[in-house]
Amino acid sequence: MKNPCSRRIVAKRIKALRASRGWSQLDLAKRAGVSQKTVSNLEDEESHSCQLDKLEMIANVFGIAVWELIKPDGDLTSKEERAAVQEPREQLSNEAQEFARAFDTLPPDQRAALKAASQAFVDSSKKQKRKVG
Repeated sequence: MKNPCSRRIVAKRIKALRASRGWSQLDLAKRAGVSQKTVSNLEDEESHSCQLDKLEMIANVFGIAVWELIKPDGDLTSKEERAAVQEPREQLSNEAQEFARAFDTLPPDQRAALKAASQAFVDSSKKQKRKVG
């Protein structure tokens, strides 16, 4: 990513998302399966190191698409976008909050597998509802 404006956007977004969750750079690195140095470089507005695969790993931890880290329109604009990124866990049941905390500790490959299994369950439930209804 050579555009310095884009680097600043990415750096600020990652730092803001991480801070909003109260995570250190090391916390984010462990969740994403990258080194703390990688997180540090991504949050450094002057750094010239920015690999797409690392951005994808970071975006996955936050539950967002990579384009949301790099889109050029400044901060996330809509209320829905901000809510989606901030994941207000306090609105979840205690069980769901516990699940989310456990999910955050999983390595990326296990998170991906759990997401796939969850999606298969949701799809199956929708099919069942259509058959009954």
